[in-house]
Amino acid sequence: MPQTEDLVVTTGRNVFLFDRKQRSFRPHPDLGGKRDVKAVSIHPRTGQIVYLQAGGTNWCTDTFRMFKPAGELRLPGERLYKARWNVRESNSATEIRRDAPR
Repeated sequence: MPQTEDLVVTTGRNVFLFDRKQRSFRPHPDLGGKRDVKAVSIHPRTGQIVYLQAGGTNWCTDTFRMFKPAGELRLPGERLYKARWNVRESNSATEIRRDAPR
């Protein structure tokens, strides 16, 4: 997580924070207990969290889920597995890019 010693770690059954100094895991305060989370990314300036959570037997999703503030962005037909904020050093608004190879 930005400005901390923590790393976000996902498993099939949970989301954890790993404290690099203490070398210990603890449940993520907002995502702990969520299953099948494939990606977590924290915006370095705003702190908004985006995550991807697969459903059922799927390895992917078509929905970006966010909180702090809460929101959702659905891209019907897409098969998303990983997500990362792409923050540019400029005055323009942050944008979600769809430039990954398909």
